[in-house]
Amino acid sequence: QEGSGDRPDPEPIPNPWPKRLLRVGVPLLLTLAILFTWNPAFLERASRMLGMSSLPEKRWVAVLPFDVHCDNDRQRPFVEGLRRDLEGVLLNLSRESRSLRVFPLRSSDEIGTPLEAGEELGVNLALMGSLTCEGGNGIIHLSLVSAEDNGLLETDRIDGSLNDRNQLATRTRRSVRAMLHLRVSVASTGTLAAGPDLEGIFLEGQGFLFRSDDPALLKKAVERFERVIDEVPDFAPAHAGLAEAFRHLYSHQPRREWIERGKASADLAVALDDQNPDSLIAKGWVLLEFGEWERALEAFDKALELAPDDANALRGRASALDKGDRSAEAAQVFEQAIELYPDEWSGYRELAHHYWGLGDYQRALENFQIVSSLLPDSSVAANNVAAAYLLLEKYGLAEQVLKASIENKDSSYAHNLLGTCYYRQERYEEAAEEYERALELEDSEWDLWGNLAGTYRLLDLPGEAERCYQEGIGRLEDALEINPEDAELRLDYVD
Repeated sequence: QEGSGDRPDPEPIPNPWPKRLLRVGVPLLLTLAILFTWNPAFLERASRMLGMSSLPEKRWVAVLPFDVHCDNDRQRPFVEGLRRDLEGVLLNLSRESRSLRVFPLRSSDEIGTPLEAGEELGVNLALMGSLTCEGGNGIIHLSLVSAEDNGLLETDRIDGSLNDRNQLATRTRRSVRAMLHLRVSVASTGTLAAGPDLEGIFLEGQGFLFRSDDPALLKKAVERFERVIDEVPDFAPAHAGLAEAFRHLYSHQPRREWIERGKASADLAVALDDQNPDSLIAKGWVLLEFGEWERALEAFDKALELAPDDANALRGRASALDKGDRSAEAAQVFEQAIELYPDEWSGYRELAHHYWGLGDYQRALENFQIVSSLLPDSSVAANNVAAAYLLLEKYGLAEQVLKASIENKDSSYAHNLLGTCYYRQERYEEAAEEYERALELEDSEWDLWGNLAGTYRLLDLPGEAERCYQEGIGRLEDALEINPEDAELRLDYVD
């Protein structure tokens, strides 16, 4: 009381709220921090609730071609491999997220802006990027842009040495994940920690492997995968890639060494990691080349258990069913793969081969034409269209396509087909010239030797005809040792 000087001032009553806030608030903040750090989806939902998120709820994404600003083109395969790797990572994540869809680009797509991606593909987000070379360093610029109004949503810059593209690739993946508020497991990134620039070399191999229609690029893929394996012998994805490259080379040039090396690589890939879908898929395709369609089907089915929507596994499964005379089932699986990936050219190529085997050359032609539209710069795609024209007896169209193909890229296959075009029109001297030119470029095809032998016989050159028949028979015997059950090979041998 006032005037009571002998009484001490009362001590203030302590306020309990600051301590309570510390006891409750600090753990709460720590919990939120952990959720934000380890579960970006939680952050995105919370941001939307607060009206702060710039991303749409449904993220439909296209990864546009990356620009390369360097003095030469040495980095282009790495950049294309990285771009497709980002597509693959996002495709894997989309299987676990209802809000994410990824629209892979076709090689024929002339999409350069987010607005074009929105218009052509129906996406609402576009990921853009570029690599700039400055001395020995690389700078990757990333931008996430709205495909609806061209608004810039996120940007990032990744700097690193071009001698260590592992880190550039790994940090780029992390940046894209953060931009889209996605989680990605360490296993799904497939990074290579050991050795200088191994991830960059591996991605270059993947970039070259995508163009399996071009033997020259396939040989570059082989070289890249072998460089990775030299440094990290137990890296299963490189062995799987090597097996696929050799298998595709064998389809272009049926040399026994290609398919035997492919088999060895596929066996090792599965031995190293039998839970990797790519290892199982590579094994399945190689088994098909050896005529073991039942074992191939098992490999593809196991791969599909691990990756249910993998286009290569679906195409492989359909091809195995085809080899097992289950053509109706095969057609359904081919169509399923195309429905999932309507812009991937390999699906139409395999479906064309399916119709070819059934003798439905018109439908084979239609699918080969789709492949050619998706790969307008591919001479192999054009040659397949011409081959279908030949069987439909449209010789004028076949000749026109083949001459344009040869002008674009001189190849044994194109000269072989043009020779057949002349042969069927009884223009035997011109046919012989084309077959001879084809043999100068590649002499491993048994049917080419047989074609030239038949032409020499009609030109009354029996000695030359017999020599060519013997060459063809020798190559067929090698092929029958690899796949003794192939009915077409047996018929060719009898002929």
